[in-house]
Amino acid sequence: MKHLTLFFTSFCLLIVYEVYPGDTTFLWPVKGKPPGSNILYQPNDYLGDEQVYSDLIISTGNWDSIVSPVDGVIIDFNFTYKQSLSSGVAYSPAHYFDKSIDSTLKNIGKPNIQDSKYFTASISLLSKDGKKIFLTGFIPSRWFKTGERLKKGEILGKASYAYHKIPEQCLFINVSRNAVSDDPMSPFGLKSSFAKALKRNNKVNISEIEMLEDISVLEATLREGHPGLFDYVSEPELQMAFDNLRQKAKMISGKQDFENLLIDFLRLIRDSHLSITNKTQCPLQSTNPWAAVSFGFLNDSLVINRTVAEYSAYLGRRISMVNGFDVDTIKKAISRTIGGHDGFVESYPDFVRLTLTSIRFFHEFFPFEKSRDLDILFYNGEGMKFKGSTYTQNSCPNYYPSWRDYYNYPDRRFFTSMISDTIAHVGLSTFDLNDLEMIEIQDFIQSLNSANCKSLIIDLRNNYGGNSENLSTLFDLISKNAFRLNDHMVVNSNTTYSFFKYADNYSINDTLFRNYSQIANKSGYYLEAEIIEKKISDDKTFKGDVYVLVNERSFSSAAVFAGLVKKYNRGLIVGRETGSAYYQINALRFVTLMLPNSKINIRIPLIKIVFDTVQRQEIPWGRGVIPDVSIDFSLDELEWKSDTILKTTLDLILEQRRLTGNKINEGVTIKMADSEADHFDLHIKLILTGIALVFFIIFLVLYFKYWRKIST
Repeated sequence: MKHLTLFFTSFCLLIVYEVYPGDTTFLWPVKGKPPGSNILYQPNDYLGDEQVYSDLIISTGNWDSIVSPVDGVIIDFNFTYKQSLSSGVAYSPAHYFDKSIDSTLKNIGKPNIQDSKYFTASISLLSKDGKKIFLTGFIPSRWFKTGERLKKGEILGKASYAYHKIPEQCLFINVSRNAVSDDPMSPFGLKSSFAKALKRNNKVNISEIEMLEDISVLEATLREGHPGLFDYVSEPELQMAFDNLRQKAKMISGKQDFENLLIDFLRLIRDSHLSITNKTQCPLQSTNPWAAVSFGFLNDSLVINRTVAEYSAYLGRRISMVNGFDVDTIKKAISRTIGGHDGFVESYPDFVRLTLTSIRFFHEFFPFEKSRDLDILFYNGEGMKFKGSTYTQNSCPNYYPSWRDYYNYPDRRFFTSMISDTIAHVGLSTFDLNDLEMIEIQDFIQSLNSANCKSLIIDLRNNYGGNSENLSTLFDLISKNAFRLNDHMVVNSNTTYSFFKYADNYSINDTLFRNYSQIANKSGYYLEAEIIEKKISDDKTFKGDVYVLVNERSFSSAAVFAGLVKKYNRGLIVGRETGSAYYQINALRFVTLMLPNSKINIRIPLIKIVFDTVQRQEIPWGRGVIPDVSIDFSLDELEWKSDTILKTTLDLILEQRRLTGNKINEGVTIKMADSEADHFDLHIKLILTGIALVFFIIFLVLYFKYWRKIST
């Protein structure tokens, strides 16, 4: 029995260790040196007038070898120039990399740096226990791909100079967990000087004077830093909005109310990249009100869009009046609450009115009413009273139908599939993909020509954007010629900004845009976009027809990609208008402004990206990318009964082939990409854990039988 005990215990521990490794000790990143060697600065030291908050900075003389301190996955790799301890400029495309720093700099062209001696590599690793480890200050031995796994002790490169205020070779070590700085010393077994940031003063109430000061800081920051502040709002309108904001602030005292005022105010600027980043989370009450039916605007008609089970017969019924309010009054009130999109985009507000009207109806018309009773007059004159209810956190009623599949599409970061022998389908839920993921997409698309694939569908629905380098790579795979990602970029200053003293991510002396310059008779500072030469060879560039699917939740890089396809006439856009504007967006670099009294953080873009200066007849100013083939919302699509946009695209492909006389596959059907491969690792972990539990239970049963036997 002793051998049996040893066997089962060892087996279970082996599985648990393999699935959930527990080694969290860091290896000192200078090869052959003991932990704690040659520390220059540690948390809470000062480097001149700069405080070292969370970095551990160590001397690395004589071109020491730098190694990975952990087993981990690479989440970022770039070349960087630190302008200060808190900020810098980074260059990540692989094609810049060369064997020496000088040749890499030459490939970049005109980097925004002051001294090439301090131009160095930086790598970010995700360890098995969820920590992110950042190392800056080495010449890499090779180009490292994001998504690649590294072993503890694996060579990264040779030590180099890292910061212009430190005249010797050095390495910066920084650790974070869940986007919060963590101790960089104790994982090496060192006594630490790191002190976690004190919890910021979360005042429940703030005074009128404090709110007015915060408003003044916000106004000064927006005027000094936001390059597109007056694109969709005039100076008199903005001033009136600030005056109204100050008047409303005098009538409240709670931080939550102040935050809500700021949210309403920021909508006026019509910028999808301008937002509060630390919104107060309202806790669920022990009981919460619940309406028996949900309603929203479907193509200008107010309809029942979801119900609890007993009222499912009312689904789709058109409404004339709710609790005494007519349709026009409800629509105007709800429309005032909608933000999160650019300019004069219409699709995203339409989506909000379709899906969230019933929730916002009570907030707007009955803010203090606990009841969710509804008295609805239908379009045909019939009236119906729907009794509301309450629910607890453990007994939330279900609405029918569920919209989960629509909201979650696609249910993974990316997919590639063949709908038929001649129709390929690639989908991205984000452009923040790692190198290995992009290589998989690239290999798939580059294989299509030899496979005689005639049509490529690129699906960017529900894609909120991300890495512009991945955007460039994807367009290069279908582009016939060189291209520009935009026309030019504009900032308000090429020196520092005075509001950086309130910034969470910059210091007051940081200068971000030295390579931007003024143009005669124009305000601001400009940088013309570079021409991106094709890197994909002609035989690997997809030559067939391209169809790009977008919708109201295609933002930022997803909207830019669709814009490139339209601008360079490389394909057909199908779906609904993008949530980001076509002609320009404000993005790329942001300041996180922390208001001094309320401690509310506001993300403010610092760069205006002008995509196209030519007015297109089919796209009015301020609108998103308008599809060539537009698809209206439908309740069936929300329920995901049918993928209307994809089905329409397939019909277009088949019709085009009939017209051109190409062979077609009459049996084409919509095939949703399978997600099992994406979750393979998770499934394996669960299976192995289950096996371990089964064996452990068997062991317990046998053990107790054996114990009872020897006891009797």
